[in-house]
Amino acid sequence: MRTFLGRFGVRCVGRRVPETSTGEDGLATGAVTPKGSGADLIPKDQVEEKSPTVRGSVLLGVVGIVLTAIASLFSVVDPSNLIMKHTLSLKEGSYAFGLWRKPPVAIYLRVYVFNVSNSEAFLRGEERLRLEEVGPYVYREELENVNPDFGSTSDDSLTFEPRRTVHWEPELSRGSLQDKIVVPNIPLVALASLAHKSSRWTNLALSTLINYLESQPFLNLTVEEYFWGHEEPLLSFASTVLPTWITFSSLGLLDRLYAMDSHNITINDGSVHPDNRYKIKKVNGAGNLGKWAWANDPKPDEVELYEACKTRDSVVGTYDGILYPQNLGRDSLISVYRDAFCRPMVLEYLKDVTIGRDLPALRFQPLPGFLNSSHPENSCLCKKDKDKCLPDGLSDMSPCYFGIPIAVSFPHMYRTHPKLREDILGMFPDKEKHTSYVDIQPIAGIPLQTHSRIQLNLIVRDTSRVQKAAPFKNLVIPIIWTDLGVDELPPSLLSLVHLLVVVAPILQQVAIYGLSSIGTVMMIASFYVHFCLWLKERSQVDAHHPSTKWTQMVSVASCGTLSKYIPVEGIHFTAGTLKNNKLQEKIESYISDDYSRLSDDNTPGPPLLTETECLAKVVV
Repeated sequence: MRTFLGRFGVRCVGRRVPETSTGEDGLATGAVTPKGSGADLIPKDQVEEKSPTVRGSVLLGVVGIVLTAIASLFSVVDPSNLIMKHTLSLKEGSYAFGLWRKPPVAIYLRVYVFNVSNSEAFLRGEERLRLEEVGPYVYREELENVNPDFGSTSDDSLTFEPRRTVHWEPELSRGSLQDKIVVPNIPLVALASLAHKSSRWTNLALSTLINYLESQPFLNLTVEEYFWGHEEPLLSFASTVLPTWITFSSLGLLDRLYAMDSHNITINDGSVHPDNRYKIKKVNGAGNLGKWAWANDPKPDEVELYEACKTRDSVVGTYDGILYPQNLGRDSLISVYRDAFCRPMVLEYLKDVTIGRDLPALRFQPLPGFLNSSHPENSCLCKKDKDKCLPDGLSDMSPCYFGIPIAVSFPHMYRTHPKLREDILGMFPDKEKHTSYVDIQPIAGIPLQTHSRIQLNLIVRDTSRVQKAAPFKNLVIPIIWTDLGVDELPPSLLSLVHLLVVVAPILQQVAIYGLSSIGTVMMIASFYVHFCLWLKERSQVDAHHPSTKWTQMVSVASCGTLSKYIPVEGIHFTAGTLKNNKLQEKIESYISDDYSRLSDDNTPGPPLLTETECLAKVVV
C-alpha cells in the first residue's frame, strides 16, 4: 500500500493502513480500510501546509474583532471630549486653573470721551450741546485672581479676589493723556439734578454754595485728570460734610469704575456639579448685590415686579466672562456679571462665526430690549419710582454710583429713543461699532473675541432753580463710552483650542472609521480563509472517502486470466466480464477489499465478492 501511494507522492497519517498483497497484474488486492475512515487518510504534507494558515487566519480574525471593539469603545466613550473636560477642569494645577487665575490674553480698555465744542454758546442758550468724540485712549488690563480658596469636597466652590491693573498703551491710542478737553462738571450738574424735588430754599442754598465755591458748569481738564482724578471744590465740600455718602474728594471716571470691583467672588468649581462649573455663587459673600431688590415686602399685585427686581439684583448663576459652560447651544441664554455694569447682562445667540481659518464659534449679544423700561427687570424699578422711568435704551445705575444719576446705554445712543439724539448734537450710532458681543467656542466654552461696549450718561432732571446748572435742564448727557475687549487669543492658547475642538475630533473619527474598517476587512478575510480551507478540506475528504454513489466499480481476480467487473450507476449493480485482466479506469486514491453491497434502501447487504476475490474501488 505504501509503495502504491508513494507512486503518487501521498503519505497518510492517522490510523495505520494494513499491508496489501499484489496480484499477477500488479494490482493491490488486500488493502482494508473501514468505511467512513477517510478523514484519517489526509496527506501529511497537506496538513503541515494548512496549520500555519489556520493559525494565521484565526489571529487575523481575533485582531479584527479587537480593532472593531476599540472603534466601538471610542464612539461610546468619546476620548476627545474626556481630554477636553480634563484640560478645562477647574482644579488646582490644571491648565484651566492657570488660564483662569491669570488669563494670558490681552484685554484692552478703549475709552472714548465726548468733548464739548460749544460750551459758551450752549450756556448762553444759543445752541444745542454739541459733542465731539475723541480717542480712543487705550489701556491694557491685566487680571489676576488671587488667594484662591477651594471649599470642601461637598461645597463645590472656589473663592478668590479679582485684582485688575491697567497699563497705558500710547502706541494704540489716538491722542495723549495730556490732551485738553472740555466736559460738564459732573458733581455740580448731578447735585442740582438730585435736588430737583427739593424745596426752593434748598435749591437756593445749593446755588449759593456753588457760586461761593466758584464751581463752573464746564471744566477744562486733561484726559488723565478726567480719568484718574481731579479736584473739584463742590465735591471736596460734599465729602467733608457727607463722608458716609461721598467717600472720595477727587473724581476720576476710570478710578471710580475700578474702585467698584468686588473684594471677593465665589464660583462653582464643577467638582460636584459639572453643569454649574464657572457659575458665580456669591459676590462679597452674598448672592445678591443689595442694589435693586425692594426694601419692603410687595403688595399682592406687585409680586411679579418684586421677583423681577430680585432677578436683577441676583448674581447667582452668572459668569464673570473668563470661561463659559461647555457644549453651548444656540438656544442658550448666558448671564454675565461685571462690577462696572452693576447688574447681570443677559446674552442671546446671534449667529455662527468662524475665527481664523476654521475655528467655529457662536456669537452672543445682549437682548435687544435689555435696557428698555418695558423690560421686566427695569420696569420693576420704574413702577415703584417714576424717577427711574427712563426712555428706551437707558438703564438707571445710580445705586451703584453713589446715588449720582448715571444711566448706561449703548454707545452713541444706539438703540435708544430718537429724541435723545435730537436733544444734543454729535451722536452717530453705528451697529458695527457700537454693538456688544462675545464669540464663544461652543464645545470648549472659551471666549475667542469679546467686545463689551457701554456708554455712561448723566441724567439731568429739572435744574432750572440752580443757576449754573439751568442750561442742562432735562438733558441726557453722554460722558464717555468704553470698549472692553479681547481682539484675539494668544497663538499658544488658540492652537490648544484648535487642537481640542477641531483636530482631536477629526483624528478620533478617523481612528473610529479606520479601526472599524480595518477590523471588518480582517474579519471578512479571516472568514474567507476559513471558508476556502473548509472547501479544500472538504474536497480532500471527499477524495479519500468512499462515496455512496459510485460512478464505476471494478472487480479484479488475481488468480486467473478472466476478471469480473461490475459497472455501477448510483446503487444499482449489474455484472459482466472483462478479459486481459485490465482495470476500466485509473486508480486515483486508495484500495479496499471490504466493500459490502448496498441494497436499494441504502442498508448493508451481503458481500458482493468472495474472500478469494478482490475489489478495487475507483472514486471519481
